[in-house]
Amino acid sequence: MISVSGFHQKKRLMFAGVACLCLTLGVAFYGTVAAVSDNEVLAVAQLRVIDPVKKTVSDGSATFISPDGYLLTNYHVVQPALEEEKSVPLLCLTLDARKPPQCIPTVINIAAYDEEKDLALLKIKSVMVKGTQGWTDFDTFIKEKGFTVNHVRFDRTATEENISLGEQMQILGYPLAGGRSITYTLGVVSGFERKETEEDFMPWLIKTDAKLNPGSSGGAAFNMANEYIGVPTLVRGGVGNIGYIISLPVVNEFLAGTGITINTSQITKK
Repeated sequence: MISVSGFHQKKRLMFAGVACLCLTLGVAFYGTVAAVSDNEVLAVAQLRVIDPVKKTVSDGSATFISPDGYLLTNYHVVQPALEEEKSVPLLCLTLDARKPPQCIPTVINIAAYDEEKDLALLKIKSVMVKGTQGWTDFDTFIKEKGFTVNHVRFDRTATEENISLGEQMQILGYPLAGGRSITYTLGVVSGFERKETEEDFMPWLIKTDAKLNPGSSGGAAFNMANEYIGVPTLVRGGVGNIGYIISLPVVNEFLAGTGITINTSQITKK
């Protein structure tokens, strides 16, 4: 995780990437427990950063958090694109969970990022539609086509992790160890890492024994109600490693700090 402090929004960059916004087939199951639905599978994208000779310099994942094309990922996944002008993000979504993701050309704006929180907000700005010339504004495209982008549901007001020690949690992403297709893992909450302040210990990371690998970063963590609870960010240790999830209160603080209006599907916990 990058430790440089402060929130940065001024530096915004446009990059050409690829994405596919489409329907997936089938629902996966883990034992007798129903896993994430089609909606969650569709909401998690593969995110790579490639250099001018199309060599991959960063592998990760990103998650749609709104129907108008905003995605959340880790800062360290897009860091090479921010530091090297000619490196660009490449974005793909799954059509069939048994196959590699399918893609269409897009232009992506890195709308905001926070190095300390290791989070970045992306926005699809334009798409290249088959049978047309040039780029089409993404917002105009989905409005004219009546298209809905599959995206995760979460509590934008959460100040706690919304999950307890020992509870099961689900992970979706594109780890390198999982090949090219989207990968689902199931685990439990192993513990919590909190930031100490002068007054209290504030939410920060959730620990889990769910399998995470390089490439899982920027994916999505869910509770068993398929509610989004955080962003997979890193893994520590070798065999029997522990994965770390950036918790929902940190995500909410980051999104609020961007000053950007994001049309999320909000869940409010009582």
